[in-house]
Amino acid sequence: MIIKISNLGEGQHQFSQTGKIEELGLSEPFFDGYDLEVKLDKAHHQIVLNSSINLKAHFECDRCSEEFDRSLNANYEMVYMFTEEPEVSGDEELNIVYLLPETDKID
Repeated sequence: MIIKISNLGEGQHQFSQTGKIEELGLSEPFFDGYDLEVKLDKAHHQIVLNSSINLKAHFECDRCSEEFDRSLNANYEMVYMFTEEPEVSGDEELNIVYLLPETDKID
């Protein structure tokens, strides 16, 4: 999901997206569609993004070979920090990305 941040005021913002799992580059065992909820908390020097995705997957039990479907939910948090220094790189382990102040979109 690409979110235009340049026109967002400070405070909390919510976005939703639904679609087919193929749009995310996923295939078996995933099927059907997905629901994505994104919450942004924008402040002067940072944006905190919290997302939650729901999707379905088809599995086979290793013990009894019975097939079953399961709904899965995954949560993700990312912090975007604004900096004037373009050479600053983020820390993937801590989910921090540094952006120039004139950045207008995040993906």
